[in-house]
Amino acid sequence: MRLSAILPEVSPAFPVLARQSAPNASGALRFSGIGVDLFKQQMTPQADTPPQITWLLREPEVMLPLALLIKARFPQGVPILSIGASDFSEPWSLRHVLNLTDKAFGQPPSAGRYPIEGIELSPYRVAIAQAGYIELEQRPKNELGSANDALRQFASDLMVPNRDDWSMDSVFVPYDGGGSSVPAVAAEALLPNGVVPMQDGFAWHQVDAALRDSVRYTRGSLEIFASKNNTPAQQRVVLLRNVFPYIKDRLANGGQTLLDLVGQQLAPGSLLVVGMMDKETDAEGKRHLIQRGLQDFLDVYGNNPVAHLVAGMMAHSKAYSSLFFDINPMLEHAGFKPLAKDQLAPFLGTAAEGRIWVKKEVP
Repeated sequence: MRLSAILPEVSPAFPVLARQSAPNASGALRFSGIGVDLFKQQMTPQADTPPQITWLLREPEVMLPLALLIKARFPQGVPILSIGASDFSEPWSLRHVLNLTDKAFGQPPSAGRYPIEGIELSPYRVAIAQAGYIELEQRPKNELGSANDALRQFASDLMVPNRDDWSMDSVFVPYDGGGSSVPAVAAEALLPNGVVPMQDGFAWHQVDAALRDSVRYTRGSLEIFASKNNTPAQQRVVLLRNVFPYIKDRLANGGQTLLDLVGQQLAPGSLLVVGMMDKETDAEGKRHLIQRGLQDFLDVYGNNPVAHLVAGMMAHSKAYSSLFFDINPMLEHAGFKPLAKDQLAPFLGTAAEGRIWVKKEVP
């Protein structure tokens, strides 16, 4: 999922490696929508927020039917948290899908029953999102078009009427700044932090006001959430996707203590959603994922010989392949169990197996 909000602030409770700026300290292609250019520059001491990968409807095979699963399991409503929200594409995507399913099935608006809060460590990412702006990829991948394709395929699978309405075009509109391609709030937030506010192949978009206002924006981290003393624990849906592969080596006990505390914040029946990178992958599958990531890298940088050199180094890097690890034992230790196949099938099929976990009853 995201990286910036889940690297805890350094504290005595959870000693982590201090975040250090380094030349070309990246390793991802899209850095919360605001930093492919970080590959081309040195990070300044102010730009110490870790880079990350994110995009609209990431892993749609989970994100789309997750809206139906949430409504079915929590008809009375439930708070939803997106931890490590980055540019807030994840909470916005989920809210939009919830809204579309409301209309498709003739249900009343559900935003009041399913409040969504995005938690992000970077103050400038929170400021930009709260103002209602996001930078989306135009090439080589049309990010908005890919999200629309996934939405319409899902609508077709559900056999809902008015499938053409299943689109994000109305809620993510190209920014028209009267001659400026960058919103003022983005330039003001990013430039002092050493981040280029406009990157090649991307374009800024304005978020629909109703969608923007339907999400709560919080500056915080996974550690801050885990350290809260929520008594009694509350039922929640927590999105914590593709997070631990990036931080497990920076946390004491590989993050197990931190994940145990997350479990203590959640009442039995709560859902925890993890990502593709959190699920153990066999050697062939891992090789495929690595090759796909490297090809995306080369698509961005074309025939640049330096890019090919970097790609070759990444392909043989143990650190890169170790991003894919098995979080299952850690989740079980923290009091979660995978949602049973028969509970997943009506909504998510087999693609989400191992990615939706439920908090167990306390013995």
